[in-house]
Amino acid sequence: MNVQKLNLLRALEQPIRISQSKMGRSSNRLLISAANGVMSIEANDGDQSCLSKVDVEGDLEPSCVSASVMASAASFGSDVISMVKSAAGSILCKSGSWSLKIKTMPSEEFQNLVGGGTLIVLPADALAEGIRKSSFFAAESSHRDVLKSVHVATSATRMKCESSRGHQISQHVSDVICGDSNFLIPSQFATSVADTLEKESAELLISNGLITVNHKNGRYTCRKMEGQYPNVEVVMGGTLFNIGSIDRDEWVDAFRCIKSLRGDGEALISRCRVEFKDVECLIEAVGGSDYSRSITGKFSPCEFFLNAISFVECLTTFPPKSTINIKILTDCRAVLIELGGYKVVTCQLIDV
Repeated sequence: MNVQKLNLLRALEQPIRISQSKMGRSSNRLLISAANGVMSIEANDGDQSCLSKVDVEGDLEPSCVSASVMASAASFGSDVISMVKSAAGSILCKSGSWSLKIKTMPSEEFQNLVGGGTLIVLPADALAEGIRKSSFFAAESSHRDVLKSVHVATSATRMKCESSRGHQISQHVSDVICGDSNFLIPSQFATSVADTLEKESAELLISNGLITVNHKNGRYTCRKMEGQYPNVEVVMGGTLFNIGSIDRDEWVDAFRCIKSLRGDGEALISRCRVEFKDVECLIEAVGGSDYSRSITGKFSPCEFFLNAISFVECLTTFPPKSTINIKILTDCRAVLIELGGYKVVTCQLIDV
């Protein structure tokens, strides 16, 4: 079997990443085979799996190989790599003057996480965008398992993706035509799901325990988070006080300066005062520094205190050179930032 080196390296990216996600011996294996001009590379760590395909010349019997050794075999030599399985069961890789013998294991030892289920009709690129924009508050660790996920809910004309840590919420809503679905993507797999959705001809399938994304050159599957996601609309649908629109970059610069300041006792300053006047927004550090910043605009007058460190992290999730809208959720005393269909509720206001 012959394969182009660059094509093989691209096809190995996701399988290698999955095989190295856990320390167990069984997860550091790939199942490789070739037939009808296509090489298949499969990886599985018990919680996620993938199938990656690449065009080749010739055939190769199914074999289970070490992922790290396979990565090395694809990294050396010239533009074309030749693989031949010997009678003894090993695979001899040749490329130019370089060669490597790969020890194989019985293909029956490879246990895959095979996905499937109900096809969800939706624009894959819109879902990928929603997952990326809404995953900001998806916790890697939490006492509530459902908060370690991105919640996706779709209906006939609406797609909503969101993550939450209590009153901190990031939500992306888009008006698209899609089928009905409601599922949770574990936070550690959200990026991989979004990456795969952006591949050519991607389609989403949901089964009782698995999320699968099929695409032109393979498949990605991960376990689905089970549970009932909190109703964040209770927070998002609260009473709003509209302050006005402001330049995102100017706000980021102002709050970044505050979060790097040190006040009395050389402690980092995190709290700041924000005052909106009719034509000015004044931002002041609180706690031993006289730093202040003024930004012009048209606003509804109000004043509040918040944590600059966490607030600037939320601001950076919005694209540079954008104009964002600022509101106050008066019921829960939190700041709501929005741009189009993307909303972030963060920084419960500090009482002084």
